[in-house]
Amino acid sequence: MIDPRDVKRILAVAAALLLIGPLLTGTAQAAPVTAVYTPTHGSTVAVGVPVLIAGTAVNGESGDVTGVEISFDDGRTWLPTEHHNESWLHHYTPVEPGPVTYHLRASSSRDVSEAYGPYEFFAGGTAAPPALRCPYCTLSLPWLPNRPERDDPDQAAVELGLRLSFDRAGYVAGAMVHRGTYTGPLTVHLWSATGTLLAETVSGSDTAVSYVRFPNRVPVAAGQEYVVSYFAPVGGYASTEDYFSAAMVIAPYTMGRAAGVYSYGGGFPTETWHDSNYWVHPTFELT
Repeated sequence: MIDPRDVKRILAVAAALLLIGPLLTGTAQAAPVTAVYTPTHGSTVAVGVPVLIAGTAVNGESGDVTGVEISFDDGRTWLPTEHHNESWLHHYTPVEPGPVTYHLRASSSRDVSEAYGPYEFFAGGTAAPPALRCPYCTLSLPWLPNRPERDDPDQAAVELGLRLSFDRAGYVAGAMVHRGTYTGPLTVHLWSATGTLLAETVSGSDTAVSYVRFPNRVPVAAGQEYVVSYFAPVGGYASTEDYFSAAMVIAPYTMGRAAGVYSYGGGFPTETWHDSNYWVHPTFELT
């Protein structure tokens, strides 16, 4: 029988290959290749608000990624990132409006890669949101270094969710939930920023990752906050602490610090705990 954690790892690897695959095609790599999950190239973040720059670095079947560095001055100086296995992250706070451009490079025990980039996002302003790679986009939150997804032993009834906004108008059609040890029905909700229930549906699936669609898609406005959540009647949920330690921008989604929210007993979730992530991923549709 497949371990649920293996299913989640397969999903993460598949997402990484979508980003990195074009770089590997027809090329014999002598050093690791890097890719960025957040912020999406061309997206916009707020001035003065810490943002998480994070992604992956792969080196074929050998692995052997020993570090990832980031440069904000066209490669003249390099800063180390927090790195573990094939994931890395760097906290950055833009101090003035305008474009933020950076490069990345990764090292193995034998070599250092070329500088990948430039990658760019915008601080402040009204830049047009980047084009989407998919007409129907389910949020895929990346693995972060030294922040494993755990099965929480909490057995209390609790609503767990994600507070987020969108960079363009569209529809929320449903959600994907990473389960912990709980295998019963999941009731999934979509709420306005003030706690008005906008949609609800029940999933009877007991697989490691559950996908649900609401009976009717819910229109969402650009820049408005929403919460997508699910009810775990006996706990047993998946969680990762110190995850939303800064803003994350994965177009069309924007999550601020402490975006993971919960409410014991159920209802609209507003509490936070150690910047936790409860692995709830909405599905956005443009049309």
